[in-house]
Amino acid sequence: MKTALVIGNGEYQNTAKLRNTRNDAKDITNFLKSVGFRVSHFSDLELV
Repeated sequence: MKTALVIGNGEYQNTAKLRNTRNDAKDITNFLKSVGFRVSHFSDLELV
């Protein structure tokens, strides 16, 4: 099975917020699933 990692980060500390990253990541996730990928999807991850 094909596997994909999708990360939609829009919140950054030192730059302006990016718009629509969550929706874009969701759309990509849905498309990849529709063509047979197993997808791990995350939004606004933080570096720890």
